[in-house]
Amino acid sequence: MGSFTNWIANTFYGADTLTAESAAIDAKREALNRQSADAYGPAWYEQTQRNDATGTVNATQDIANEFKPGALADNLKESAAGTAGSIRDFLAPVLEFPLRIIPPIGWVILAVALFIYLGGLAYLRRVIAAK
Repeated sequence: MGSFTNWIANTFYGADTLTAESAAIDAKREALNRQSADAYGPAWYEQTQRNDATGTVNATQDIANEFKPGALADNLKESAAGTAGSIRDFLAPVLEFPLRIIPPIGWVILAVALFIYLGGLAYLRRVIAAK
C-alpha cells in the first residue's frame, strides 16, 4: 500500500513539492515553539520536543494543569480582560463622537429635559409637599 500512496504523491502532487511544503511547515512550527518557549519556559519547550519526537501529546497532564488551584480564576480573568478590551475598543469611537460634537452645556440641557420628560418635576413636587 505504501508504494501506491507514493505513486499517487509522485504522480499528482510531486513528492518534491510535498517534501518541501512539509519542511516549511516543520520550520514554522519549530519557530513558533521557540517563540512560545520564551513565554512558557524551558520545561514547556522540552515537553513539546518530547511530544514531537513521540508523536503524542499528554492531554491528561494538560487538562490537569487547567484545574490546578487558581488556574480557572486566572483563565477567567484573562477572558474577562479580553472581553472588556474588545467592548472598550468598540464603544470608544461610538461614544467619543457625540461627546466631542455636543458641548457640555448641551449635555446639561439634555439631562434636565430628560428629567422633566420622565416625570422628575412631579416627583419633586411630591417630595417637597411631603416635607
